[in-house]
Amino acid sequence: MARVNIYVPVDLKTRMDKAGEATNWSEVVRPAILSAVISNEHSKGANVSTVVERLKASKEKFLVNIAKERGRLWASEKAEYVELRRVVDVAGVKDEEALNRLMSAIDPQNELSDIEFASLIGVEKIDLANKYAVAFVEGAAEVYDQVAGQL
Repeated sequence: MARVNIYVPVDLKTRMDKAGEATNWSEVVRPAILSAVISNEHSKGANVSTVVERLKASKEKFLVNIAKERGRLWASEKAEYVELRRVVDVAGVKDEEALNRLMSAIDPQNELSDIEFASLIGVEKIDLANKYAVAFVEGAAEVYDQVAGQL
């Protein structure tokens, strides 16, 4: 992959540093950059494939942001301690197994259907994907990291 420097205000960089290594900033900004590039290409002469590509990038950015927030919400309002620990143990998994590992962490007896599981983590079944699972786990892990010292 190529390397790109991005400048941010000092106060934002300070907040990013506080987040630690738990957040892969390249993964966070990549969908936004892709969306902007495709949007620019689209404005210069749209065809159906660039429209589809732009909308896919926008959807991915949206779903990743939603997934992280839903992970935080689940950890804050629904998770039992042992479930949250199992989900936190999935943190850092970035491969094609992320969704399966998240499902096993939340539903180890495999009692939920795909639709029930999707509903539990706040997504439509059609949008269940590894990237969503990774972001959901990141959000849940953020909550755990905030409270772990008090448990």
